[in-house]
Amino acid sequence: MSQSADLELPPSDEATMDRETGSIFFVGTATVILRYAGFTILTDPNFLHAGDHAHLGYGITAERRTDPAMDIEGIPPEVDFVLLSHYHGDHFDHLVEEELDKTLPIVTTHHAADNLEEKGFQEAYPLDTWDTIAISKGEVELDITSMPGRHGPPIVEKALPPVMGSMLEFALESETVLKSLLCSVAEPSHSG
Repeated sequence: MSQSADLELPPSDEATMDRETGSIFFVGTATVILRYAGFTILTDPNFLHAGDHAHLGYGITAERRTDPAMDIEGIPPEVDFVLLSHYHGDHFDHLVEEELDKTLPIVTTHHAADNLEEKGFQEAYPLDTWDTIAISKGEVELDITSMPGRHGPPIVEKALPPVMGSMLEFALESETVLKSLLCSVAEPSHSG
């Protein structure tokens, strides 16, 4: 495992640094807002509505079957960064490409980072499998390690972009681990 990058965020005020509880707000599909220890994380932002089509590449689309729990305008301003498993229209839709703050950090795959930079996003942090990024905010450090993942059977996988799961480990500067969380929006990688 290698440390690929570090990111330092402005510290939170003490009122938002709850280390006993956190929250996960399910927006829809793979999109959640995770709050813990002063961090606010947006995963795989998709704000399309039921009936809208996400472009997956090679002329393939997927129809959104449900509405999101909120519209893109409802993204909390305190979101610290986006955790993006892969670059597909059902995980990072055209609304997000147009309206998301282009300076918001995005932790993702190299494939996604390259595409995001072409779209004007300025803070993409690409990870290879097993690479870790350390993100600090005040006295809390969050280590995100890229985990292996895949979309499905090997025949399908060849036509789709690389994916990553993510292990999130929250710790105090004293190295006391607070919580660990595995975020996976793709089928775990396995052989056979």
